[in-house]
Amino acid sequence: MTSELITLICSLTESDPKKRLGQENGISDVKLHSYFKPIKWKTIEKQEGKVIAPIKSYKKKLGLNLVGEKINFKVIKSMLNEVK
Repeated sequence: MTSELITLICSLTESDPKKRLGQENGISDVKLHSYFKPIKWKTIEKQEGKVIAPIKSYKKKLGLNLVGEKINFKVIKSMLNEVK
């Protein structure tokens, strides 16, 4: 792990919520962290997202009807392998 990643994780998991990264300026603070320095955020924001599959089909495959139901992680893993 790089020192930048360690400071990012520590900053995001700070026990005092008032001191956590992002508390002052939200996501802007996170995006400005040194770990994300090579990221070209403007380029990413302009890109159109790709829909892998409709959420309804995933819910049907997983047998989910309500929020908070138990999820079969073996099914999720096999679905993620299909996406690769």
